[in-house]
Amino acid sequence: MNRHVLLSVTPYSIERLHRMQIYPIVIFVKHKSSKQIRDVKDTRFIKEKLTNRFAKEQYDLYHKHENEFRHLFTVVINGGSLAYMCKEIKSSINSEQKKTLWMPSGSL
Repeated sequence: MNRHVLLSVTPYSIERLHRMQIYPIVIFVKHKSSKQIRDVKDTRFIKEKLTNRFAKEQYDLYHKHENEFRHLFTVVINGGSLAYMCKEIKSSINSEQKKTLWMPSGSL
């Protein structure tokens, strides 16, 4: 079917899934600056421009998550234009889907 759900979840949710032996593809988008976060938007969903303060808060939070939860990320892509990030996400998912999954024989 080649369909995937994109969710924004906390790192704590990912850790909880791992404890239940569920290992999702986790893609982290690494932005260079708060300005880059502020400039990336899709007007279909966000009509107003992000404030400098909100973009800075988000950047600081993402930086903290990157430092503390790097071990949970399957792939890290660089921030950029919305089109670029979508292309990278799609490419990352396709690459991860081709990998072999090993499961114990008694788990099916």
